[in-house]
Amino acid sequence: MENRYILFPKAKDDLENIFYYIAIELVNQEAASDLIDKFESKFNELLLFPLSYPLVESKFIYEIDLRKCIVENYIILYFYNSKDKIVEIVRVIYSKVDYLQDL
Repeated sequence: MENRYILFPKAKDDLENIFYYIAIELVNQEAASDLIDKFESKFNELLLFPLSYPLVESKFIYEIDLRKCIVENYIILYFYNSKDKIVEIVRVIYSKVDYLQDL
């Protein structure tokens, strides 16, 4: 069985909000599309190397192997379910905020 990824509902909302902000509020459709393409590329990379990114270290998160990777100014938070071979993308958060608070 090959790895696959799923986006949690909150991650889908995050991506939609990122796209909306860049495309509509900043009036830069091309930059928004390019960024979404970069996210898609990173999601596909995670399928090949799901354990290659560091675990999130926090006193609030334990017994859970939450990992993070960076795409431009955003942090992708995800789990890897090795039993079912699924990369579970939990959130996509702007890196300048306290992302652990937004979980």
